[in-house]
Amino acid sequence: MRILVTAGGTKEKIDEVRYIANHSTGRLGSIIADNFAQDDNHHVTYIHGYGAIVPENKAIQLIPIFTSQDLESAIKHELTTHTYDIVIHSMAVSDYTMDNAFSQEELLTHLKEALFNQQATIDEQTFTETLSDVLAKLGKENEDKKISSSNEHLLLRLKKTPKIIKMIKEIQPDTTLVGFKLLVDVTEDYLLSIASQLLAKNDCDYVLANDLTSIEGDQHTGYLVSPDGSLTKAHTKPEIAEMIKQTLTTK
Repeated sequence: MRILVTAGGTKEKIDEVRYIANHSTGRLGSIIADNFAQDDNHHVTYIHGYGAIVPENKAIQLIPIFTSQDLESAIKHELTTHTYDIVIHSMAVSDYTMDNAFSQEELLTHLKEALFNQQATIDEQTFTETLSDVLAKLGKENEDKKISSSNEHLLLRLKKTPKIIKMIKEIQPDTTLVGFKLLVDVTEDYLLSIASQLLAKNDCDYVLANDLTSIEGDQHTGYLVSPDGSLTKAHTKPEIAEMIKQTLTTK
């Protein structure tokens, strides 16, 4: 079997020395990859974020990425080059990436100038359109440079990243897809209801649902939810890895 595992998190550049990141270490994903690679008949590819933990098994193919755009390119390449039986998408992908950055002073100055060039009475639509134009133009000179640290207030304008998990089944409809959902300090019923919604929304075959408050070291409560409503539960990262492997290789 050919298995693709994504793990760790993406990092979105602010400039050439700064980035936005999350706390994902890739620990669970690395254990899942190692678990599958114990079987010599399994070829495992591991796409991981910068600084993420990598599997111990040297036979696993490693593909490092940095941004969500890098991840999208890597997944598209793998799925159009190889046929994967299983895709386990545990990577924490940033919901937003940088559009531009600018100081508060820049924004106010340009906005005032733009509005003064408008009619005497500014309606809501005109203000909104003017603000949008100003935001789009500001900060472009900072691209691919180091933003000055002299600004008292630095404003970052972010834009949505594509939902990469949705494109997996679009490219390979027959692969078995496992998505992941992490929430923080919610009830078990709520966590499982959100996981069930994601099954259909992202065309997943399974969703591994977990709560950040239950994670400490290898102690990690995870619920594997399937479309038929069946549910299995594990309490550590190695148990989760084995649960996923057994479910996907014996079905």
